[in-house]
Amino acid sequence: MKKFEQAKRLYKTMIDEYSVHSNTKVFISGITSDFDRLFELCWKSLKEYLLKEKFIMAARTGSPKDILKIS
Repeated sequence: MKKFEQAKRLYKTMIDEYSVHSNTKVFISGITSDFDRLFELCWKSLKEYLLKEKFIMAARTGSPKDILKIS
């Protein structure tokens, strides 16, 4: 699953960056943006997993909230 691999790479990058940088406004803005992207990748990966691996058809059409409730 491509989205899952992207999410893992982004998570690792975020963890590495967070441990090195201080809490400046620019850094906080960047890490917030990265978190938003990470959340999108994660819920879409979960949706794909539920559909392809678990055959849960309720995951076909759903918001992030719906997908998280299903899992």
